[in-house]
Amino acid sequence: MFLTKDHFKHLLKQALEHIYEGNDDSIYGAIGADGDMKHDIVVVFFYEKERIIFNANSPDMSLEGKHTADILFFVNKWNTEYLNQCCFYDENLNKIIMTGALFTDVSISDEYVLENFIHFHISTAIRFFTEAEKFLSGTGKE
Repeated sequence: MFLTKDHFKHLLKQALEHIYEGNDDSIYGAIGADGDMKHDIVVVFFYEKERIIFNANSPDMSLEGKHTADILFFVNKWNTEYLNQCCFYDENLNKIIMTGALFTDVSISDEYVLENFIHFHISTAIRFFTEAEKFLSGTGKE
């Protein structure tokens, strides 16, 4: 079975309590700050004909006063160590963003989508933004 947008929404509801329809065939949700994670994370899934693109950012995580070199060091180190997603610094927004994709032009099981795409990217985003906050605030180690 090829993954439809409605079926993907059904699977996403199993991972996130609240999801919302966005513009341009997007579905988004929020992960509330908790424990070491000091800021909420917004995750957005853009549904396209043959792929679903994942984006995550932490709108309240401030990069004001942070050196661009430090931000790029952290992001580039992460990209070197973890190959399943890409993180980048958007200088115009002054935000770091995580992105990834799942190709849906082949038949994939619900279990695969749920565990290896949805849960994987959500948990990775939590870890990424938690570690970014620690590193950029000076409390993390490198």
